[in-house]
Amino acid sequence: MISYSRDWQPATGKFTEGFSGYVWVGYQDNQVLIGNMQSVVSPQYNPGAGFVERQNFILTNPVFELNWRPAWKPDIVRAFSPACYPAIYHGVSDGKLQEAALYCEPVSIDFQSGANITLFVEPTWQILPHDFEPLPEMRIAARSYQYTRWGVQANTDLSAQYSGTLNVNTGGYYDGQLTTIAASLSASPVPNIAFSVNYEYNEFRGVAGQTQRSTHLFAPQVRLALNPRLQLMGFYQYNTAAERGGLNARFSWEFEPLSFLFIVFNDNRSLPNPRFTTPFMRQEGIVKISYLRQL
Repeated sequence: MISYSRDWQPATGKFTEGFSGYVWVGYQDNQVLIGNMQSVVSPQYNPGAGFVERQNFILTNPVFELNWRPAWKPDIVRAFSPACYPAIYHGVSDGKLQEAALYCEPVSIDFQSGANITLFVEPTWQILPHDFEPLPEMRIAARSYQYTRWGVQANTDLSAQYSGTLNVNTGGYYDGQLTTIAASLSASPVPNIAFSVNYEYNEFRGVAGQTQRSTHLFAPQVRLALNPRLQLMGFYQYNTAAERGGLNARFSWEFEPLSFLFIVFNDNRSLPNPRFTTPFMRQEGIVKISYLRQL
């Protein structure tokens, strides 16, 4: 796949031209998946034209997955599925390493019930060209970093009426340490109703010279469906790092095949906090209608 962009620059009176593309080559059978995706985004490419997050990189992304079912495995185990997904970024303009992450799952067990448990490790190399703030008032200096993270993730059968996931990981994070605990619960007691709640806890230690700092992210969601064509969804998210809550409510009606009416309401606001001299609040309503007529 190849994408091309050409944008007029009023400041210079000239066009800037760029390109992006990727190619995937791989092999898969019932036991193994081996392949590599090679991507490139030129320095002058408009990211919005191809839905990419940044410019000027070459991504090398090999993939290895094993589906191993030895004769000696216990009856409750469906397969052992270790995997590895390296991601290596180089600059197009200078060819230098930008970042790399070697994410591997040396132990991954799929159970007959649909559950899974995985142990993973991720050595990471980061070369920051600019300072950045993962949290307000936490500035990480631009330089090279190398750290390793490891953890465990588990889930029950995600297609069941009631399911859950858990991810616990810890290790290095730039110039300090970070521990993350993420959990989710989902329930669909009847086909017309679905509930879910997600929670994430992050504890930073020694990052950017700070002794300890923690954040909480809480996000419940509900989906109601009178029938497959008439649905209402509500989603709320509260982030303690920014002391901000956000609500998204969406009504959708498919009044004819592939023709929709959407009504959306968004409410984002900062919660009372002495750090905010000017409270933030934004509300918006959106109505969208799409109609498809087949001739």
